[in-house]
Amino acid sequence: GVQTCALPISGGSAGRRISDLETSGAGIVLLTRTGKAGRPGANDLTQDGDNLHVLGTAEQLTAFDRAFSSEGTH
Repeated sequence: GVQTCALPISGGSAGRRISDLETSGAGIVLLTRTGKAGRPGANDLTQDGDNLHVLGTAEQLTAFDRAFSSEGTH
């Protein structure tokens, strides 16, 4: 089934393009920034303090989290 998860953005995860994060098949359906929620554009960049709300299967979310975590440490 389809699930959602929320990922907070901080440190090395900031400054990444939304389209670059959507490679696992999971989709970023909502971005919360400064208390306001909205659908992010493909070219939007993540900022420290953002929350990404991601939709996908359990496998897609696991792959997204793994890619997100490893890329954020570079």
